[in-house]
Amino acid sequence: MVIMGPKQLMGWAFVLHHEYKIYFMIYVHERYRGRGLATCLIKEAIKDFPVISLAGWDRKTKRLFGDLQKHHPGRIEMYDFWKNVNRFRKILDEAKEKNKKVRG
Repeated sequence: MVIMGPKQLMGWAFVLHHEYKIYFMIYVHERYRGRGLATCLIKEAIKDFPVISLAGWDRKTKRLFGDLQKHHPGRIEMYDFWKNVNRFRKILDEAKEKNKKVRG
């Protein structure tokens, strides 16, 4: 998913399936932060997937994801990125390897 402004990319979301979990990665350009774009992307994701996993990496993202988790019980799993950084690196490395095999 991508959110475009009139002249620039405002934000994007990437979905990664790994071991029966759905990891949802979000980026919002600094200029557009604080305008609800991440919330919009997450709400779109929970329309398409039964449960998504989000990793908060700072106070702001942890608070946002926690608030959304309360509003959508059972639909959002939340992790602390820094406590699980090695796990997430492993997941991304495995995804890269799978992608290489698919592309040949």
